[in-house]
Parts: sequence; structure tokens; C-alpha cells
Amino acid sequence: MNQTDFTLWLLGARTPSLRYLTLRHLLERSEADADVQAAWQEMKGAGPIPAILAGQTADGQVAGFPA
Repeated sequence: MNQTDFTLWLLGARTPSLRYLTLRHLLERSEADADVQAAWQEMKGAGPIPAILAGQTADGQVAGFPA
């Protein structure tokens, strides 16, 4: 697998944070880029981020993670 194939594979990931990080850091797109914005918005509602934040307590701790 070459670098282009790997980048395309990352962009096709179901996890929005992988797509976001690929666009921002590997492809060096700006925050204003439409694809970056779409991935950012999707990160708020899908993937591991909302699941982790849903387990956050009032004092900012997350169940299952050491303090």
C-alpha cells in the first residue's frame, strides 16, 4: 500500500475523527475547508468522542479512565 492508498483508506474511515485528522494533518487543509468542517460536525455526533463524553461526570472524570 502506498501513501496515496493509505490516505484514501483513512479518508474512507467510518470514524469521523480519523477523517478529520487526515484532512488537517496529512493533507494540511485549513479549518475553513468544507470537508474539514463536515468531519468536525460529524465528530460531535458519531464515533468514540460522543460516547466518551456521555460517560463524563460533573467533575470532568470519565468512567473507566484513571484520574
